[in-house]
Amino acid sequence: MKELKITYDKKLDKYHTLYHHHENMTAFRLDIYRKLSQREDLFIMIETHLGSINQPIPLDYVMSIEKSLNRFNLQHQIRPIQVRHGKSILGILSKGKPIEDFAIAFLLPKEQFNHAIFETFFCEYDLKISYGIKTDPTSLFEDYRKGYVKSFDDPNYFTHHLFDSRIFNKFLSTEVLTPKLN
Repeated sequence: MKELKITYDKKLDKYHTLYHHHENMTAFRLDIYRKLSQREDLFIMIETHLGSINQPIPLDYVMSIEKSLNRFNLQHQIRPIQVRHGKSILGILSKGKPIEDFAIAFLLPKEQFNHAIFETFFCEYDLKISYGIKTDPTSLFEDYRKGYVKSFDDPNYFTHHLFDSRIFNKFLSTEVLTPKLN
């Protein structure tokens, strides 16, 4: 088995875990999420501007996610956001009206993670995941809806967080993520 490359970034105060050389990236990621879910609830955010492996149209993308969340009966909240303007051509951003994007957040209750949920949400999208939630879910979703929860790394709401980049096959996290995660 190839070793994971884990480095600490002092400036960000986060760990970079490169898993793209792991002989079985899927099994590694599945194991990490299973262990995190056994410890606590996961507050997961997907933003359409961050992309997916297939890069669908933002509205289609979020509607598809919402259907899946309803199928799994997971509490969620969707809000429109505007973060992009036009398209980039050779690194130059063209002028134009903002592209409508969406942010969708959902709560994966402790110990409810399973392979079907992993295949549906964790294999397609870049994910922002927060855990060590410092408030009750109802208050958290209400604050998210109001826009008080602006980021997944807000220390007023969460103890830990990780960003799972499916495009770069890497975790950026507040704790070391290895198969020995407790």
